[in-house]
Amino acid sequence: MGLEDLRRWQWAAVGLIAGLAFGGVQAYHGPNLDDGFDRTLNSQREFENGVVLPVDDKGGRYFGSIFDITIHPKDESGKTWLTFMQVYPGKDRTEGIGRRVRFFVSDPYKPIAQIPTDPKPDLTVSEYLGDLKEKFPQAQIQFRYAWWEVPRNTLAIGAVAGLVLIGGIWPSVVGLLTGGSIWGPKRREKPAMDMSRYGNSDNAAPSGASAGMTDADRAQMEDMENAMLANLGGFGVGGRESDSVDEDVPTVKPLTGGPLEGGAAAAAARAEAESKEYKGDFYPVARPGGKKDEE
Repeated sequence: MGLEDLRRWQWAAVGLIAGLAFGGVQAYHGPNLDDGFDRTLNSQREFENGVVLPVDDKGGRYFGSIFDITIHPKDESGKTWLTFMQVYPGKDRTEGIGRRVRFFVSDPYKPIAQIPTDPKPDLTVSEYLGDLKEKFPQAQIQFRYAWWEVPRNTLAIGAVAGLVLIGGIWPSVVGLLTGGSIWGPKRREKPAMDMSRYGNSDNAAPSGASAGMTDADRAQMEDMENAMLANLGGFGVGGRESDSVDEDVPTVKPLTGGPLEGGAAAAAARAEAESKEYKGDFYPVARPGGKKDEE
């Protein structure tokens, strides 16, 4: 079976399994927050003050400004990590450079620098940033929740990606590469079954010399067969009855009981054999008369 023999639903099953496996690995390891960051922010006050810094008239941000915030799901230790961009001075301290920074907060979140209007005892960081966004519109605060990092969502994304890529796109690619179309590979026609291989059949094609015989050949073969039967007719070959029946059938002579001929000669031979003496170191030698060799 080649790739062109697989149906689209089979490709979809392969893609589903592969996507679930990939999503399971991603969900098990979680987001990679250890590499690719310039620093880890340790000051909650710096975080809150950097979020509310306004944007200048030209759309630029001041040094220390925090933007493009991503809120990650809680990890195994109960921490909620935030990743964002923060503006730092350049080498000449005139041009701002955005660097990737990470920062973790506790739940519930307890602000210390920028206090919301009506703080809640069970305030979350998402609610806190939403309150600051309404209170400081000039800061143009933007944040999002990384819902794709939730384990069940990661599995679902992997399954859908496998179905689309392997179950939907890949069969079309294989079809174009093997001479088919975007709808899938070209199906190979199965060879017709040869019933002549499975014993005699009414529809079986003749084989051997009889396959190419003509009417003239058949007539010549019948003449030869009749001639052979005529030559062998006297011997009863070919299943034909003989024209004449041999009436002189020999009779079987019955056996008559009586003494066997040569009875006296046989008795004399036995007596002579009994009178012989056998001698020899290796092979016995019969001597007539039972006489011993003279020393």
